[in-house]
Amino acid sequence: MASKAAVSVQERAQEALTERLSEILSALPDEPTRPGLDPRGYLTDGDTGQVPFVAADVRRLARFGTVATISSSELARGLTQLAGGVGSELSASAAKRPKFLAAYSSSALALNIFGPFLDGRTLVLGGQALQKPKLEAILKIGVKCGRPNLDLLSRNDNAVVAVESKCTEQLKPKTRVAATDFATLQQRPDGDPYAPRTRTLAAGPGAVELYELLAADPCAFRHVDATQLLKHYLGLRNTHGTNACTLLYLYWEPENAADLEVCGAHAEEVERVGAYLTDRSVTFKALTTTALWESWIADENPFLARHAGALQRRYVVPV
Repeated sequence: MASKAAVSVQERAQEALTERLSEILSALPDEPTRPGLDPRGYLTDGDTGQVPFVAADVRRLARFGTVATISSSELARGLTQLAGGVGSELSASAAKRPKFLAAYSSSALALNIFGPFLDGRTLVLGGQALQKPKLEAILKIGVKCGRPNLDLLSRNDNAVVAVESKCTEQLKPKTRVAATDFATLQQRPDGDPYAPRTRTLAAGPGAVELYELLAADPCAFRHVDATQLLKHYLGLRNTHGTNACTLLYLYWEPENAADLEVCGAHAEEVERVGAYLTDRSVTFKALTTTALWESWIADENPFLARHAGALQRRYVVPV
């Protein structure tokens, strides 16, 4: 068995979240249909002991990874929105597990947090009141650039709030150049379409400077996916440029984050990204789930406090 030091912080976090969900499942009535978890932390069917790949079975098991403060109708709405995104969170095959069924799924975390607010219940986030927000919102950058996918987006008459959420991804440092990095795209015969598009859409010099940094060094940020955040910025500028936009980076941390070097490194990188995305067209903000839930606990709204308590029981674990 590998020593604790040999196991990455991300792996330890995934194991801790899997163990917590296992504890929650074990408290359910003892019956044959009670689901289990496979060795990788994915929900398994109580009858077959297997991770399902039929859509109806995936949606049925999703209930067991969802906090009790989300109603059946809210869950159904959230799953439908996830299914319409580009992240393939619910899709599966005999050789591919549905990502949503993992105990440490980022899409499940987003649905767990925002599920109760998808159908009219009021939530103020980033200083803005969300109006029927939507999970898995797709933006357009244009001119052969990609279509960034946000975890949540809410739009009213003059303001847009967009959320990119992370569960454990940021705990694994980046070590190699990806196919979607600007440096890779620059090697194409026609160059990187993001270069001219960034200059066109940037409302301040910071976005251009961030692009140039990432094009020169794709691993300039090893924990924060700064490339993804810049693409979200460009998508918001292109799709909702006439609105006041807020881009909120919401991320999970383990209970003992203060003791973990990787969490400190990630927090420092969040500040560095924020120093680039400072123009008023898109306000960049960062928030931990811990801080969000603590603010809900202190809120006078009894539902918010109850929902935050359920989220804390599900996700607050040390690693």
